[in-house]
This record gives sequence, C-alpha cells and structure tokens, in this order.
Amino acid sequence: MEDICTSMIKSEVLFLIPILFSVRKNLEMVKEGKISKRVFIGWYALCLIVCGVYEFAECTPGTSVIDTIFTSIIQGLLIGSFSLNLKNINMVNFKLKKEKDVPKIKEDTQKVEEPVNKIKGDANIEIKESLIKLGSKARPGEIRKKKWIVIHETGNIAPTAGAANHAKYISNLALKNEQYLSWHYTVDDKEIFRHIPDNEIAWHAGDGRKEGGGNMNGIGIEICVNKNSNFNTALKNAAWLVATLMKKHNITIENVQQHHFFNGKNCPEIMRRQGLWNGFIAMCKAEFAKMS
Repeated sequence: MEDICTSMIKSEVLFLIPILFSVRKNLEMVKEGKISKRVFIGWYALCLIVCGVYEFAECTPGTSVIDTIFTSIIQGLLIGSFSLNLKNINMVNFKLKKEKDVPKIKEDTQKVEEPVNKIKGDANIEIKESLIKLGSKARPGEIRKKKWIVIHETGNIAPTAGAANHAKYISNLALKNEQYLSWHYTVDDKEIFRHIPDNEIAWHAGDGRKEGGGNMNGIGIEICVNKNSNFNTALKNAAWLVATLMKKHNITIENVQQHHFFNGKNCPEIMRRQGLWNGFIAMCKAEFAKMS
C-alpha cells in the first residue's frame, strides 16, 4: 500500500510545474490590479476546501491520509490557478462575466469626452491632449461613472521627469501593452497633459476592479515632483484642474482623495510628509469658488 501511495504522490508532483507557472501568472494579475488580493486568496481557499471535502468523501478504506491531503491540495491549486486564468471570466467580485459585457472598441478614433480646458481659473493653463493607445491594457476603453478625483505624486525627482516626459512614458507603456498601469492627467508647474478621457477606467489607485473604487470610478491625477519643477506652482495647477473637474462632473470636495485612501500607499508622499494636504484642499475649494 505504501508503494502505491508513494507512486501516486510522485505522479502528482509532475503537475506542480504547470501549476506553479499558472499561480505565478495569477500573482502577476494581482500585481497589475486585474484581480484583487481578496479574490485571489478567497478563490484558492474555496477550491482547496471543495477538493479536500471531495477527496475525503471518495477515498477508499486503507487510503493514506497524507496522500489524500496531498492529492486534494494538488487538485485545489490546479483548479484554482487555471480557472482564474480563463479569459472569459472576471472573478473580481466573484461574478462570472463574459467578454461580451465589456464594451467593444472598434477603432482608436472613438468619440471621447471633451477636455475641461474651456474653464479658466487663476492657473489659466491649457490642458494638452496626449491620449494613449485605445484598447491597450493601460487604456481598455471601459466607460464608467465618475465619483472620485484621486491625487498622486509621480515620485520621480529626476530633472527631466516633467509632465511632457510622463506623457511620453505612459504613451510608450500603452504601445508595449504589457502593464495595467495608467492615469488620466499629469501636471507640473508649466503644463497639464490628459492621457485618458475622464469617463474611461484607468489603473492608478491600486484597488483592482473594486466596485465604486478609485480605479473603477476615479479620475487619476499625477503631480510632478521633478527638481526642475516648482512644486508649489504644480500644486496650484493641480488645484485648478481638480476644481474644473469637480465643476464639470459634479464631484464634491469630499470625494477628492489621496491615493492612500484607496489602498494605503504613502502617496502623495510629499504632501503627506509635509502636511500639505489640507492646504491643497483649501486651494481646490478656492478655485472652485471662483468658477461657481
């Protein structure tokens, strides 16, 4: 009996190689925000429990307990990993959703929302259109409702890391089509670039596809912190942009939030470290008041 059990275990170990590759792919999907951590852990736990119950219910008398446990683990990991990788299933909220429910994109010239640069405040700065590739991982083109304005800092202090170079960076990122990473606007002390229309999803808040979350319902704004940019002026430009978005989309100041609010990341770092957040919100309110 022991020889038979040993043989079974050895044969099942062969499944570990494809399983480990599949699990690794799932982990990459979690990192990219395509699957939430809660779903990743919950789905695997469910598969392990179901396979464990089945194996113990079906095992014949005399079967090794260790072998039964090992078999159920292998089967649970196998089913869990490959089912999460099915392209026609969206497991983010434990719902089965077929691709036909996702808006289909015919071409890169689809009609998009008009930019907000018609409204002027003290910043009096024009928003430059630099829309990235439609239909890429960075810009899937999914239309949603706007609920939040999510404030970030780029974290890049290199002298050349201004809004224009960030526009080039995110455009190249979309062309490579390798990452679920994007945001709507980049702001520095001289320029504002729009990369994705306000009504489309972007991947910036780190909360996956959480319903009502920063990615699914937030407009992401990156503020440059490069050494060649005047950060205080960049904050003023960002405050003007926030106010114009609030006015256009009827978003309240309470729904202007830090990246930290959605996934706990220390972002916007400089504003948080120097206690500038309340002052920034006050600037947004002041700009909004001038536009009312």
